[in-house]
Amino acid sequence: PIYRIPNEVLCHIFGFTIWNSVRRFDGKWVEVAPWRLIHVCQTWRSAGRGYPRLWSYVTIWFDGDHDVASLPECYPLPALKAQIQLAYPTPLDVKIGFGDRPVEDLPHMKLLLDLVIRHSCRWGRLSLRWSRNTSELCVLSCIRGRLNQLHSIFLDANGPYGSWEPEEWPSELTDLFADTPCLQKAFITDITLWAPSPYISAPWSQLTHLRIYAVSRFLLHCLRNTVNLVECAFWEREITDDSEPTNPCENITLSSLRRLSFTSYLDNGPSCIQYLHAPNLEYLY
Repeated sequence: PIYRIPNEVLCHIFGFTIWNSVRRFDGKWVEVAPWRLIHVCQTWRSAGRGYPRLWSYVTIWFDGDHDVASLPECYPLPALKAQIQLAYPTPLDVKIGFGDRPVEDLPHMKLLLDLVIRHSCRWGRLSLRWSRNTSELCVLSCIRGRLNQLHSIFLDANGPYGSWEPEEWPSELTDLFADTPCLQKAFITDITLWAPSPYISAPWSQLTHLRIYAVSRFLLHCLRNTVNLVECAFWEREITDDSEPTNPCENITLSSLRRLSFTSYLDNGPSCIQYLHAPNLEYLY
């Protein structure tokens, strides 16, 4: 009977397995292409190969203790090429992680990254994690201006709390996301709002969702321009440089804002929250 299931039904079932297509990789569970799924039988192979969304999740990790010799076998370049082709025309969900280990130490992973970068015009979501060695991020400088389909970014300094500061973000990457015509969601800190957000340029007026952990000055700059914001979570941090105080400003009206979460740990001076006017706010937490 399993061979009689229509391909449309099989693809619907396959959709529930997307988030379960993971394997252990350097101590992390990461999404991988579901090759085993399409090896069950010819019917499943035909259905799976015709379902682009099933292949759209790409993960590249540079951190951890890789067994360099086994990488080409564990994550072969031809398999990634085939996966990207099978995912067309679905936008790619790309996760890239950098650790303390230099990119040059992992030449095979660099080949995989170069391949994914060549398809950056198809990226729909980008999750970028890094530790203290921010210089490794510079390999991404070539994607500037090519992210035509990117609608969501997730930036996370995953080192120990306090080990990274936004001033360390490479200056050549400040405008990395400035020219992203479809960007709507910018999560530029981790989900706990503990990792300081990098000082980046973005099309703030396009954003509908924002998560950020920054000093008042940068927060006000962002919020003043996010006129279409629907959901926002921010953590306001203390300014460490006394020569750059937060200047009071006029009220910021966010007419589209429905959900707001904020935390402020300022010892003195005004908080950003007192400048916000959200006439249609539904949830405050």
